[in-house]
Amino acid sequence: MTKFGPTPLQRRILLSFCATVFAGISLCTVYLSGALRDPLDLVVVALPNPPAPLAEMVLTIPAIPAEEPTASAALPLKVEVIATEDAWVEVDTDGQNTYRKLVHVAETLSFGASERIRVMTGNAPGVELWFNGKLVSAAGPKRRVRTLEFTSGGVLEVNFPNS
Repeated sequence: MTKFGPTPLQRRILLSFCATVFAGISLCTVYLSGALRDPLDLVVVALPNPPAPLAEMVLTIPAIPAEEPTASAALPLKVEVIATEDAWVEVDTDGQNTYRKLVHVAETLSFGASERIRVMTGNAPGVELWFNGKLVSAAGPKRRVRTLEFTSGGVLEVNFPNS
């Protein structure tokens, strides 16, 4: 005769299930009896006193001085480049490369320097140059690439023989 019954694994599962059910029923009974109605009754919370309020502070902001003349206003040389066509423009101010980009139609650039401004354009007829408020012809005879140097002495063309 064969004996049918639960395997050892099934016994462990059944035992775990019965223990879980028993624990749940026990906790529900304790809760419903009123022993744990308010969980905070068992916990003592000690909070520190809040910090004292800060004294009123007065924020003083230093007065902003009147506008000083900007660096460009103090510079004796000023060149404005106004593009009438797309043109490549390179500008050096006082020996430092300041600008090297393609300018587009109706774009205006302004540069200031104390000693020298050198402007090279790849489309001389496509730009207007203004030096200290006076129009300077950027287009030379038969030349599209042109380099002009602006100093306190005036305007000097500095194109090289190969250009």
